[in-house]
Amino acid sequence: MRIVIIGGGQIGSSLARTLAPDHEVVVIDHDRAVGDVFTSIDAEFIVGSGTSEEVLARAGIDSAEFFVACTGLDEVNIVACALANRIASPQTICLVSRADFVPESQGQLEQFGIDRVLWPEAQLAADIEQVVIAHGAIDAEAFAGGQVRLLEYKLGPGSPLVSASLGQLHLPRGALIVAVKREGRLFVPRGATELASGDKIIVMGTPEAMQQIERLVSPARHGDRVHVTIIGGGDVGLQLAERLEQTSSITLRIVEASRDRGELLAARLSRTLVPTWSFSRARTSAGATCSCASSTMTSVTSSRHCSDVSSACRKSSRALDGPPTCGCSSASASTWRCRRAEPR
Repeated sequence: MRIVIIGGGQIGSSLARTLAPDHEVVVIDHDRAVGDVFTSIDAEFIVGSGTSEEVLARAGIDSAEFFVACTGLDEVNIVACALANRIASPQTICLVSRADFVPESQGQLEQFGIDRVLWPEAQLAADIEQVVIAHGAIDAEAFAGGQVRLLEYKLGPGSPLVSASLGQLHLPRGALIVAVKREGRLFVPRGATELASGDKIIVMGTPEAMQQIERLVSPARHGDRVHVTIIGGGDVGLQLAERLEQTSSITLRIVEASRDRGELLAARLSRTLVPTWSFSRARTSAGATCSCASSTMTSVTSSRHCSDVSSACRKSSRALDGPPTCGCSSASASTWRCRRAEPR
């Protein structure tokens, strides 16, 4: 399958690296220096503009099945998709960075020949939110507009789920353990399967049923007020805060280095404390903040800061009655997944 990607930045290069082993990938970028990244990737790199008919023709747009526009400019991505749709008929995916284009305007963009619009920052914020609100879960997904949830838990030695075979557990109606991870092996459990301490279970069900699962897996945490600290008040941090403010059981704060940005955050958010500390101070105080004030700490800055926060949270575990539940995710465009740091 031929796939044409416009933009060789973090997202474009990550896509090319993932898809190149099994597909014919062509990447277009106006910056010749970007091509250095693709010397180790089995993908064709073309220097030029994704809004040029001649360049798209060189990329073989006529035979492409997918066209992905992921430059840093929304307008360029939209025009590139429109042009690709005019001269050929690939499935087009357009990445944007502003709410102006999603989700209400999804239908409006169809006139440009865009089949799907993605907002990576919003997706990252949504992924982090799913993990934060799922008490005790180390991974979380939502499907069908939130009507179905998929959660991953790590079972401790005292979990009530390790006391009997799966068929005798009487799980809540609407919930099902669909997979078990044990010692690096993934398998589908049966009624006679007995769960063990250290197993990671993947549970699927309705929101109501998953609340009952939460009571089984994390009875000490259920119903408690959750204190969340977000390191970094950029676009992802702001969107995450706006989402978490809708959950009344969450007490929220954002640590932001820029005073001007902090004032903007304070004006946009109604239930969030916004101290404008420097990141250096945030890093040195992260352990105390995590152990004394926050049950969840999430970094949405750089990979380096994310690592600093995770390290501080783990060190603070000695001060907690139980293991810390620290979440961490890089805001790098190539890192969209978010997982809670697993208890040791």
